[in-house]
Order: sequence, then structure tokens, then C-alpha cells
Amino acid sequence: LIHETPNRLVHPLRKPLKVPVHEILRWVVRQLHRGNSRIELDSQGQATTLIIGRDAAPECEFDEWVQHDRHRDLALMLAKHFANAREGGTTTDHAEVSEELRFTADENGLANTELHYAFELFDILGRIRSRTLEFVTLPVAEKASPELMSLIREASRCFLFGLHGACAALCRAVVERCLSERVPESSLVAERHRTAKGDLECLINVAGRLGLLDRDLVSMAHTIRTRGNDVLHGGRDTQRDAFILLSDTRLVVESGFAK
Repeated sequence: LIHETPNRLVHPLRKPLKVPVHEILRWVVRQLHRGNSRIELDSQGQATTLIIGRDAAPECEFDEWVQHDRHRDLALMLAKHFANAREGGTTTDHAEVSEELRFTADENGLANTELHYAFELFDILGRIRSRTLEFVTLPVAEKASPELMSLIREASRCFLFGLHGACAALCRAVVERCLSERVPESSLVAERHRTAKGDLECLINVAGRLGLLDRDLVSMAHTIRTRGNDVLHGGRDTQRDAFILLSDTRLVVESGFAK
């Protein structure tokens, strides 16, 4: 039973949950998906209690339950298929059907789409639980610009959300923004004129000569630059690669603002 709780203390304080929150939420939504839920109303018609699980399961014969379960799984599978088609495209043969369903979607279609994304979000929450505390807190907020801090946050969230290619591309943007805030413009112009190389490559090399980055960090920064370029030209990064790039990027930022 899930009861609406008024704004007052009605139960003694309890210990934190032993089961991960995302797994509890996954189970709850799975019950909603299966139809094992019932809402109870008060005398004024306001929803006060949500009952989920076995006590809310509809009464039916076993064969009916199996058929219902299959229909629900099929509905969720189709919602996933058409969501993927909208996000990343589909074949010419399937595009017309996908568009027809997009324009004619009813409440059931919208609910199934929400359920599909809800289950994906639980995977993201699980990833956040297992990886977010691996990030070292960067002591640079009073020195770095708000724009740079926003880029770092966005790159970190892309990794947590499983967007590894976007994470790699943003790591490149973070390094460029960081070094552009630390390297004098005159030094960058002179390096660009002397070498005829790109801005980020010049920024990294000048940062090394100025002592903002040591030799190892210069090498890291160039790796971040080339991997970011690869992603921007159609390459892909795995979760492990993205985590290494993000960790190295944060080291570059910390070193760049250390002096």
C-alpha cells in the first residue's frame, strides 16, 4: 500500500532502505505496467491510496493472465521500437507506419511510451548509484567561469546517462574552454602563427610550456583532443573509454587552475 502522507509526522523515523531505490521504483512501475494496481478514493473523490502488487492484481483465469501478460509485453516492445525509430530514424518501409502512429497515439500509446522510458531511467539511476561517487570534487568553482563549470557538469551527466560519445565530445570542449581561460591570448596567437596548428593543439602546447600542465597532463590533453575529434567525425566511445577521458579531463581542469 502506498498512502498519501499529510504534512505531519505520522511514523517514527526509519532506517534507509536496504534495496536500491532504482530497483524499488522498477518493481513499482513493473506492477503498473502489468496492471497490478488499484487507486482508492476518499469520500470527496480524491485519490489517497495506491495499492500495487498481488493484492491489486485482477482476478482472472491463468490462461487469461498469460494472454494479458503477453499483450503488455508486446505493447512495451512496440513502444520501444517506435521510440527508437523517432530518436534515430528507421527504414523507408517503416517510416510511414511510424508517422501514422505518432499522429494517432492515444492515452494508451502515451502511457506505454512513458513506461518504456521509465525502465530506461531506472538503468540510468543504477549507473549513477554505482559510478557518481568515483568523481573527485573539483576545487575550481571560484576560479573557473560559469560556462566552464556548466560544460564539466554536462560532460559528467552525459557519462552517467550512458551518452559516451557526447561525453567524449564535451570533454574536448571542456579542455579547450579551460585552457582558453588560462593561456594568454598573445601566447596563443604566437603559437598559432608559428605552427599553423589548430587552436586546441596550440593551447595544450602553450599550457605545457607555461607550466599549467605537466608532461603527463599534456599527453592526456592531446588524447582528449584527438578522441573528441574522432567522435565528432563519427567515431564512438565505450563506457570505459568515456570514463577514462572524463577522469583525465577533470585532472586537466584541476591542474589548469591550480596556479
